[in-house]
Amino acid sequence: MVDDLIIGMIGRGGDGVVSAGEILASSASMLGLYSMMVKNYGAQIRGGESLSKTRISSKMVLTQGDKVDILIAFNWNDYVAYRSELEVHENTIIIYPEGDGVKTEDIPLKQEFKKHVFRVPFKELAMETAKTELAKNIVIIGLLTNLTGLPYDKIEKSIEKKFKKKSAEVIAGNIKALRAGFDFSEKNVKSKVPLKGLKYSISAPKLMMTGNEMVAMASLYAGCRFYAGYPITPSSEVMEILSREYPKLGGKMIQTEDEISALGMVIGASFAGRKAFTATSGPGVSLMVEMIGLSSIAELPAVLLNVMRGGPSTGLPTKTEQADLQQALFATHGDAPKVVVAPYSVKSCFEMTMKAFYLAEKYQMPAIILSDQFIGQRKTSIDVDEIKKNKWHDKVYERPLPEGNILEEGYKRYKIGTNPVVPMTWPGVKKGMYLCAGIEHDEKGSPNSVPEMHEKMNEKRYKKYEMILEEFKDDLVEYVGPADATCGILCWGSTRGVVMEVIENLNANGYKIKALVPKVLSPVPEVPLKNFISSLKKTLVIEMSYSKQFYHYLKSYVGLPEDVKLYKRSGGGPFTVEEIRNVIKEAF
Repeated sequence: MVDDLIIGMIGRGGDGVVSAGEILASSASMLGLYSMMVKNYGAQIRGGESLSKTRISSKMVLTQGDKVDILIAFNWNDYVAYRSELEVHENTIIIYPEGDGVKTEDIPLKQEFKKHVFRVPFKELAMETAKTELAKNIVIIGLLTNLTGLPYDKIEKSIEKKFKKKSAEVIAGNIKALRAGFDFSEKNVKSKVPLKGLKYSISAPKLMMTGNEMVAMASLYAGCRFYAGYPITPSSEVMEILSREYPKLGGKMIQTEDEISALGMVIGASFAGRKAFTATSGPGVSLMVEMIGLSSIAELPAVLLNVMRGGPSTGLPTKTEQADLQQALFATHGDAPKVVVAPYSVKSCFEMTMKAFYLAEKYQMPAIILSDQFIGQRKTSIDVDEIKKNKWHDKVYERPLPEGNILEEGYKRYKIGTNPVVPMTWPGVKKGMYLCAGIEHDEKGSPNSVPEMHEKMNEKRYKKYEMILEEFKDDLVEYVGPADATCGILCWGSTRGVVMEVIENLNANGYKIKALVPKVLSPVPEVPLKNFISSLKKTLVIEMSYSKQFYHYLKSYVGLPEDVKLYKRSGGGPFTVEEIRNVIKEAF
């Protein structure tokens, strides 16, 4: 038996490979196992190729894994196009539909990978049991339940739960389809393959969530009740979730005519005294740039989620990349301070979202949550207790109104003093009226273009960076590996998962490597970055950006040794374990 299993499925719209992966991963999580499910679609609006890759383990899952142990291919032409994402090994169990006209010798795989090939009548089994082709994916689940050794009764309950809103006839048909797949594997597949099942012990159920779902949930915890947005891949799930959840809590979700209007409404809601939020991707941020500057100069909190995808322009809408870093840091014209935080896992999306709202509200500036498609749309097992125990679980900042004589003496919304953060009023607060605009202003908000005033206001706005760095000096970065290691890696965002898995494996086999992962990218955590780099004899930077954006970020702000090594590539697919292992071994 094995304690780690990777299952890949590929097909066309209607084959159900993504929903099959989701059901399998969710069922495993309900048993207390760890799982991760990544999905991939073509850029078509409807139909076309789709794939899922599900990894199930008795140990924490940090990556999607590399080569699949079981491959189910409904369409071999699609497999050829996505071969690099669903690589096989010599003992991979290969399953494809009976009656598709492809002979075993014609399968587009090398001969040494064809040891365990099986043809399964998915369509026929689905029609015989559930009376619909759509049940093919349930037949798949039955077959995989048999091969993995997961408890049939638990999987059956998962199917019943999934279809609980359907008729009794539909539920019964799907249960029959599940049993048909299980029985077919028992009779025709299981005894002929080396795989003898997955090691597991049933424990406390885990929650399956995507990064987008976690961000949406965290916004509720942060006290946000207003969302304005325009749908865009791969962030649209946030909007879909909040359209259901915000109204339940007295909140509002508005779909705007474009991204400019979305952030404009967020800033307007913030001016009115409410926490407000939007989510988009790189092209949407491009349209929001001027509004980000407005949030900065008007000192109005606004939280923006960017789920990065491949660019530029339309680029690769359904693929991951880390090439919006410079956009997040520098896109606005003029000097416009903003917070940028970077989730590095689905679980960390909770903390980073809570942190973004806290910083935006307390320091009155825009805060960008810089996620990516790999984090945003993959499903991962989450231990609910870990979220409850997170120090950010109850860390919510509520705006204080001005106290004492601040209003009586004539409200100076942008007063220059030792503390650059002046408590905000909102419309309706007695004696709290002030002028709020995107033009440079004096302490009361009145337009002012005197150079000396502009200098003082810039100083005031940027002084907030010093306060943030001081407040969070012990929570700006995450460290991985032994502190006394002299070989170190700098990476950020979703790259952290694969780097951590490789480091743990190599350190267990004689290496001594550590890594630093920034949680906050703006303001720049210079002190921990410099201290980490100075402790190293060998340094490696890893990122998913062809133009080396993270490398240039480090080089310009904190400096890098002359002999630093860099591994970078464009996005399109997440880094693999083998890829990063080879890079690290060559560097160290």
